[in-house]
Amino acid sequence: QRYGEAIIEFEKFIKLEPKSSIGYNYIGLCRAQLGDYTIALKAYETSIKLDAKFREAKVNKAQLWRECGNGIESLKAFDLALQCDPSHVQTLHLRGLCKHGLGQTVAAIQDFEKVIQLDRSHVAGRH
Repeated sequence: QRYGEAIIEFEKFIKLEPKSSIGYNYIGLCRAQLGDYTIALKAYETSIKLDAKFREAKVNKAQLWRECGNGIESLKAFDLALQCDPSHVQTLHLRGLCKHGLGQTVAAIQDFEKVIQLDRSHVAGRH
């Protein structure tokens, strides 16, 4: 539970490496854990702006939207993350959960089926 301390360290790092998409992503993760959702989203957006192919930051942003109850923005963000890697199992699974939450059951099942095709051992894709 030392997210505040971690933020201080990541901000120091950003001062040394102002174009570090990873640093901004970690600030976003910490801010989200503290409930600072607006700041977390801005950090993820900065991370993505610095590295448009940084899938992890896009997934984190999508998941934050989902956790905040904004399924539409979440779905858009998951779609953008999958442009980086269309076969990323975790992202497909999370997008499936998002679609299910939006009542898009058939589309959710399609994502879960793709998860199982890509990774037969992925238990969560079976639920």
